[in-house]
Amino acid sequence: MEVLRFQTNVPEEVALKFGDGKGVAGKYGDQVLFTLTDGRLMYLPPAVAERIRELGIVRGEVFQVVKREVAKDGKRFLVLVGGEKGSIQLATLGSTERTMVLDDADSAPIPTAFDGTTFNAATHTHYLFTASTTLANADMTALVSTVIEHTQVGVPTVWINTAQRTAVAALTGFIPITPTNVTPAYTSPSVVQAYDRNTPNNQLIGYLANQNYAEVWVKPWIPAGYLFAYMANSLKPLKIRTRNEGSEALILAAEDEEHPLRCRVLTAEFGVGVWQRTAGAVLFVDSGGAAAYVAPAIV
Repeated sequence: MEVLRFQTNVPEEVALKFGDGKGVAGKYGDQVLFTLTDGRLMYLPPAVAERIRELGIVRGEVFQVVKREVAKDGKRFLVLVGGEKGSIQLATLGSTERTMVLDDADSAPIPTAFDGTTFNAATHTHYLFTASTTLANADMTALVSTVIEHTQVGVPTVWINTAQRTAVAALTGFIPITPTNVTPAYTSPSVVQAYDRNTPNNQLIGYLANQNYAEVWVKPWIPAGYLFAYMANSLKPLKIRTRNEGSEALILAAEDEEHPLRCRVLTAEFGVGVWQRTAGAVLFVDSGGAAAYVAPAIV
């Protein structure tokens, strides 16, 4: 039977004949063998096969697989691109891993949008910065549009630090939430609904009318000077990562049975990483005039 041979950066449209693959060993290490509907065989690293399973891709469903090579270090990666699952891009783990990030103009293939829009993978980035030293309407528009253009479904949502609350509230088209016990002024639009005053650093504060009424939330874990946008109820940009299946659960690491006290130490190991590269975007408020995106210092 013919074996599918991947060419670098050339998408291959495939459909599985069976839902599951078969683990096999080869000269390149462990692989998972899939039979395709056109009769060909496809070998993928286990990590790629796991991505297919996580996406819920079923037999007969058409999707794409792309093999790419990173020019700066020559390491090979496979990228799985979903078809009707949504605008997604998953870098898989080959013999050498590259830390997953949001799209960052690294020339990795970017799925075509549902309206036919294509993206220049060498310049398209989801790490944005303000045009001036302060937040402007155009900056917010660019942030939200960067995630909306990659999907058909979901609620556009922006998370901000409380330090950006005043600047966001001053944007054109921002509609604040007014508590039900407050009568809003008739001269300006407002939304009267339940307003959680018990968590001022973790609350929905309003909507962006000119961005499909994107929700704006103050979140305590967003660094000051940064805004994050994603589509709620759609593909998630982040996912919990574990070294081994089940390692996020508490396990007994040590215990001391000495009388009169008994001590047990429980540990869990997990992390959070990017899962869908096009499903989120970050905006840096360039207050220092760097004219570039600057990663936050998280300690």
